[in-house]
Amino acid sequence: MPDDPVDPPPTPHEAWTEGEFCLISADNVSFRVPSRTLFWASNNLADAADVSGGSSAEKVVRFTDPELESSSTIDRFLNLAVKYIATPSTQSQAPGHESDDDVAVCREIHRLVQFLHKYDCAPLLRLLQLTTVRCLEEARMNPLRSFVIGSVTDSPSVCELALQAADSADDNQPKGYRDERSMRGLDPGTIPLPLWKLIYPAHSWALTAAWSRSTEYRNCSVGRHQSRDPMAVARLFKALVRGADHDA
Repeated sequence: MPDDPVDPPPTPHEAWTEGEFCLISADNVSFRVPSRTLFWASNNLADAADVSGGSSAEKVVRFTDPELESSSTIDRFLNLAVKYIATPSTQSQAPGHESDDDVAVCREIHRLVQFLHKYDCAPLLRLLQLTTVRCLEEARMNPLRSFVIGSVTDSPSVCELALQAADSADDNQPKGYRDERSMRGLDPGTIPLPLWKLIYPAHSWALTAAWSRSTEYRNCSVGRHQSRDPMAVARLFKALVRGADHDA
């Protein structure tokens, strides 16, 4: 009888090569990190290491889910746990491709959040929210991306801050009023469908309703146009989400 096929050795990840704890992604990439990194980040991974069958000097966890446990997700998980990096800055976006970048990154963050839930990484979920807020405040992440991350981590407060951030989008407009373009992608009519599929239904409804109810018409040199006060949109969004939670 032919011998059983032998799995090829994993390919070492170029950035994660030191440590006695080895994570092997579903696409067969190995990540080595100090065990203390995972022990604080995930109760489930710490438990898995205890029964992994590795030697006393080395712990090994092998992942099998190609959707949630790919090398891309593991790399993002370790960047968050070790370097406190949530997502690449939006400064790298090529003109005309911001929407494509938002969809790709938000999908990756959604997979990361599912991974964090699966492995009981509550500290990292909170850290993801905090780093998102920091990136938003430092203008290293656009409000749309921040809103989606706030939603997939079930943090309406992060969503609210993302809506408020549009208030600084264009200093040439009257303070407190921004047109749809300067709201930088938060118009429900311009949000790509793939992102709607990631946003919690209650947050989708609250954003759409708050946007609609906050519409004002202002005169300008070329006639009347729609404007919105981002702070008013944020306040109404917050109230609507609270009401939806109360009615649930």
